[in-house]
Amino acid sequence: MREYVTRLLREQWDVETAADGAAALARAKHAPPDLILSDVMMPGLDGYELLQALRAEPATQAIPVIFLSARAGEESRLEGLSAGADDYLVKPFSARELLARVEIHLKVSRLRREEREARAEAEVANRSKDEFLAMLGHELRNPLAPIVTALHIMRLRGDETLQRERSIIERQVDHLVRLIDDLLDISRIARGKVELKRELVEMSEIVAKALEMVSALIEQRQHHLVIDVPAHGLAVEADAVRMAQVVANLLNNAAKYTEVRGTIWVSAWREDGEIVLRVRDTGIGLSAEILPRVFDLFVQERQALDRAQGGLGLGLAIVRSLVEMHGGTV
Repeated sequence: MREYVTRLLREQWDVETAADGAAALARAKHAPPDLILSDVMMPGLDGYELLQALRAEPATQAIPVIFLSARAGEESRLEGLSAGADDYLVKPFSARELLARVEIHLKVSRLRREEREARAEAEVANRSKDEFLAMLGHELRNPLAPIVTALHIMRLRGDETLQRERSIIERQVDHLVRLIDDLLDISRIARGKVELKRELVEMSEIVAKALEMVSALIEQRQHHLVIDVPAHGLAVEADAVRMAQVVANLLNNAAKYTEVRGTIWVSAWREDGEIVLRVRDTGIGLSAEILPRVFDLFVQERQALDRAQGGLGLGLAIVRSLVEMHGGTV
């Protein structure tokens, strides 16, 4: 049987043979093959014992195994598959069926291996990206500190010369600080470095903190702000600072992408045992195509990319991460 099967398979593939299960296991450990075709009945180490030993070793556990057996019937076949075999072929079998099954399992195995390799590469790339973002944020923040200090000293001195130019620098530095903070936040979240300090806090307090953070932009663009959030009765167990950041990011987007003198609504209510917060505006909106990806990293609406207020596409990714860390959805 071994000679017959070898002769069939060698027309398409490289084949190595072993006289029993123990020899097959030793060879598989030394040089893992792409597929193992094994009889069930063997001296020393039978097919089931061979299969158990293969699945116990990291280097051999993913190798597809096809059992050959004279034991026919559904019960025998189910027993082989339940033990971890990838296929079960009853003797006598046709040459065409054997070749077809071997080819299918080799293809499936190759696809799984490529998927594992791609996933491993993606994980390495993700780690590299997170490390790069963290390094970039810190390296950009270092030269910003003395610039901010120098601007502060100039303001304290009350020097009115070059006031317009200084105001431009201050605005752009503030914008750059916000971008860097977003970079550092997203890298901390990705590396699991953000710890939530939960406390019982009213949603109205969270919204008030958020409004403090974005009031300058809202006033600058002369937006009409409508707040419908009860002062009491909507308490949540949350990190007040981080949840205020969530609401501020939503309001910041609303303010940036709503034309001057537009309207922004903030409302909150209790629904089915949960607290719902909604931010709505009369801005440019989002296309249907981008909605499924709008909370992903670095994603921005194309029509908004040329706007002076545009960021890095991190704000909404931070929103989703922080909300999900609290056990919520966005």
